Amino acid sequence: MQNKTKEILFLVAVFFGIGIFVTANAAQPPVVLFSDLTDAPVSGWEGSPTKGAAVSIWGRNLGTERGSSYVTIGGVNLTNDSDYAEWGATTNPTTNTEISITTADGTSETIPFYTRNTGNIYFVSTTGNDSNDGLSVASPFKTLYKMLPVMQPGDIFYLRSGTYLETDPSAPSGHECLMNMSNGNHVAGTLNNSITITSYPSEEVVLGDGTLTHNSILRQASYTPTDHMDYFTWSKIKWIASNAVWAIDNGGAAGGTINNVRLVGNDATTTQASIGLGIAFQIPANAGSENFKMLGNYIHHTGKPLDWQESDGSGYRVGPLYFSGFGIHGGVTEVAWNEFAYNNGQSQFYGHHAADRIVMLKYHDNIIHHTSTQPTEVIAVSAVFGGGDSNDVPQTNYAFITDAYVYNNVFYANGGGIRVGDTTSWGGHGGNVFMYNNSFSGNTNYTQREISVGNLDYFVFKNNIISATSGSGDYFYGPTDFNEIAAGSNNIYYGLSNSIPAWDDALTSLSNTNPLYITPVSSNLSLQSTSPAINTGTTLASVPNDFLGVSRPQGISYDIGAFEYVSAAEETCTDNIQNQDETGIDCGGVCEACVVPITYGLSNFISAITNWLQIGNTESDVNSDGIVNTRDLGVMMSGWSN
Repeated sequence: MQNKTKEILFLVAVFFGIGIFVTANAAQPPVVLFSDLTDAPVSGWEGSPTKGAAVSIWGRNLGTERGSSYVTIGGVNLTNDSDYAEWGATTNPTTNTEISITTADGTSETIPFYTRNTGNIYFVSTTGNDSNDGLSVASPFKTLYKMLPVMQPGDIFYLRSGTYLETDPSAPSGHECLMNMSNGNHVAGTLNNSITITSYPSEEVVLGDGTLTHNSILRQASYTPTDHMDYFTWSKIKWIASNAVWAIDNGGAAGGTINNVRLVGNDATTTQASIGLGIAFQIPANAGSENFKMLGNYIHHTGKPLDWQESDGSGYRVGPLYFSGFGIHGGVTEVAWNEFAYNNGQSQFYGHHAADRIVMLKYHDNIIHHTSTQPTEVIAVSAVFGGGDSNDVPQTNYAFITDAYVYNNVFYANGGGIRVGDTTSWGGHGGNVFMYNNSFSGNTNYTQREISVGNLDYFVFKNNIISATSGSGDYFYGPTDFNEIAAGSNNIYYGLSNSIPAWDDALTSLSNTNPLYITPVSSNLSLQSTSPAINTGTTLASVPNDFLGVSRPQGISYDIGAFEYVSAAEETCTDNIQNQDETGIDCGGVCEACVVPITYGLSNFISAITNWLQIGNTESDVNSDGIVNTRDLGVMMSGWSN
């Protein structure tokens, strides 16, 4: 999935459109998904009293060029600049505002945004100097670690293009990195005064080069209560690390907090092939991690520089994402609109102590593909939701995830399916998992099953498609009491020899039924027009839109899978030909948008019907379609007023 970009600058504002496989049908209104900044100053861009921070907005259906489209922030329409950049609005929005986007096809829903008069805007460049003040593009800082003693709540740091390689001298041996956040050497952001580190508009920023010079790019050594990293945003950066891109040490309850941190629109990879190394983002909870967000990132090729299909097994268990325990992840942990591709290990949500917890996980609208594991590994999966070991004495069963909602995700061409909870590990016991409108296709190693479910409290599976390559494996594997804890309906199963699970509703779910994906073994899992998934799902209020932001339902009922089928565009009759649209396609009758502007009374109807009966008389062709037929008569009668 490549991100298509177009820029509109609010105060300086940039918005990005997320590109993804899609079958083009009817035009859809724009969808705003999220922004990198959640709050920003309305002034301070190189000291300007009217130019503020650059805000990036991600969405769908934004178009390939701006045209007459515009962004609205706090009621202020940004419409002026022809190159899609507006450096300062005529009227600045204030405090609690909202962002929306308007195109020719409509106006999006809004997302919240907060503007303020506090916070500085800094610039960093590989050609800069740390003795500069950093407040203009002409006097930028040079290194990432220079930001640490300078930053205050509300500050924003824009990194100019280039590759940053200078090691932070404060990093201890074995923990070499570009930015060492430890021992209280930095402040935390606060509500509506977040600290943001992002790329300069339209420039590519690369941190690291994947050599062993840097064990990680960012290290946050959360061993003391002063090492808080609250209200931080990292956005639009390309990270190349040898080990962890983003390493947060396991300080436990004695460490700092990691609240309201956002990773948005980044590109990350690792090169280390050693077992247990190379996980891109390691995120323990420590003293507390609330409302952690991973939105719109591309995390790929973690573990080794070779392509994922290599069979040597190096890099095993080296995955893109690892939410561990060592504390409580509170609020809502959200992983959404990301692409996880060509990784040598799975994403994991996995605890280590009985008190560890993810209170609420929302994992949605992600694409997971070409995930590999060591070929001899028994558990070949692309994602692990729940589970954990026990570092307690005595060891105790526990539920690491309390509630998980997994919906609108696309899993294809992986080395295995997914694991939800566990039947053997200490942390896979209990919790509730709800899986809605996910699409699976072409995942291999079916001796390991498509979905393995552990000792949960409750498991719900609705509106999902599992399309497997042929084999003798199972769609599901669960504990002996699985039928008592699981509930399912409106699912489609295809490709394996076994039938619908006993706990699923045989009246609404389909077995051995081809879902008719557009390209079932590659990237396009949207539906063909004759798919049995269309209009056969059940209504789920928690999933109001599909993967592309299309509202559900498009027909008489929800579709099954991650994509709603959208029928071909219904064109209006703008050419005054009653039974044709402007492309010349037969409308199948009189188009409502193109009614003949003549009202037929009794007197002129007699004349008109006489003309109509005179085949060859041009006046008989009332709807001007070049044919004299009963549709002409229907047009006349529809306008008969007496």
